[in-house]
Amino acid sequence: MCSSGQCIPLPGDAYCTQNCNTNSPSSCPAGYKCLGNSSNGYCLKVGDKALGESCEAPLECATALCYAGVCTQECGFNDSCPGGTVCFMDHCFPPGAKNYGEECDGHLDCQTQYCAGLFEKFCSYECTTT
Repeated sequence: MCSSGQCIPLPGDAYCTQNCNTNSPSSCPAGYKCLGNSSNGYCLKVGDKALGESCEAPLECATALCYAGVCTQECGFNDSCPGGTVCFMDHCFPPGAKNYGEECDGHLDCQTQYCAGLFEKFCSYECTTT
């Protein structure tokens, strides 16, 4: 029985949780993340997959964010992302394996984070205006 009276039942697992404030990251113990709406949330166990690893669900990731099949974290337009990852669509992603000029299917395929072309697509750089 949970002292908080709150239990999270999962397939093959069940654990006690507690209420938390989503605006205060320290309101949950280590290994948990406060998830919920506005300032009311619950402490949920996070996974052990690191930033950039493949995932299918958010709670597989240490950051509790799985976006486009990759463990990620949020970032802003000018924020730097850790460990060589880059900010793309407000999330940190590892750079793709393909070099400038190589064929690509999407932005995340490229080290430049930009895949361009009408019929055939190639890793490129985004045009800038000066």
